[in-house]
Amino acid sequence: MKKRLLVLMVVVLMVAFTMFGCAQPAAETGSSSSAAGSASADASAASEESSAASGAAAADSIYGAPSTLYKEGGGNKIGITVIDNTIPHCQAFVNGASEVIEANGDIPVVLDPGFDAAVQANNIDDFVAQGCVGIVCETIDGQALISVTQNAVNQGVMVVSADFPFAEGYENLICSQVMTPNEEAGAALAEKMAEDLNYEGKIVILANPGTGPQARADGFRSVIEKYEGLELVYDGDGGGEVEKANSVMQDQFQANTDISAVICSNDEQAIGAHTAAETAGIADQVKCYGFDGAPEALDFVKQGKETASLGQQPYAMAKQSALDLYKAMKGEPVGDAVKYTTYKIITSENADEAAEYYYEGDPNIKYVE
Repeated sequence: MKKRLLVLMVVVLMVAFTMFGCAQPAAETGSSSSAAGSASADASAASEESSAASGAAAADSIYGAPSTLYKEGGGNKIGITVIDNTIPHCQAFVNGASEVIEANGDIPVVLDPGFDAAVQANNIDDFVAQGCVGIVCETIDGQALISVTQNAVNQGVMVVSADFPFAEGYENLICSQVMTPNEEAGAALAEKMAEDLNYEGKIVILANPGTGPQARADGFRSVIEKYEGLELVYDGDGGGEVEKANSVMQDQFQANTDISAVICSNDEQAIGAHTAAETAGIADQVKCYGFDGAPEALDFVKQGKETASLGQQPYAMAKQSALDLYKAMKGEPVGDAVKYTTYKIITSENADEAAEYYYEGDPNIKYVE
């Protein structure tokens, strides 16, 4: 009996040991995986905090004091990177920044990323490698520029951002931002549209993805929602270009034959919408509104093919940005961290005047010197 009991106890202990032995590694693996995930998350968070802290430290050490790289008397290289230098808006931007740079006896170095944020990040690295002491950046995507801008700042190169917002939370890496107040300007254009339609009609919004275009679209939406007689029948991506907008609007005109207006985040989409309306035989019925006010688009405004455009001031935007950069490099107060340039509703009545000063700046604009 004792022998049997002993054998039974041994068997029970062996089973228990086997079960414990099988379960234990699994428990350890789960715990290890969880710990690794937690450690990875902690490391990632720590890395982000470290990166932000490093950026803050770099920015604190570079802005608010004279640049260690900039030399009075001229001969400094200043980088200018735009969105896409094949379009008039960016050409006017380069002119505005170059005026200030050349007036200081310095040398503008222009690089064109062709609407590619990754290429623009490389532009900033290139400016640093070429010995530029400052950079005027017409920002495509601020999130894509965090690390390269931080690297520039760490090496003493000061940076100003323009047109679209820099990465939220990393504004300490730049000396200022200069922009059109996109949502406010979008609402102003939509108010013009509402007035033209006598506050009644079916509306289409075309706005390509992106911070600036969507801010403009938010302004459009706020006005459309305000008036009961305005009905939003389509709100989507017009592709930012004539051909894409034409294709989108051909479909929309087939689905909604009584569309009254198309309001767009740029002029190219407005022109595409008009050509689609012509194809559908309803061009006289549909009013098209664009955003930017470049000279080529203003020809369509003068012909009545585009009812109105929201005129930005890219020359003024760039000039103010460059003025801010020089203040920062000289250790002078820059003033407001965000500055907004003026805008104007352009119709056939003032299109000639707007086209005249587009590339060389409106002489009536006041700058923060």
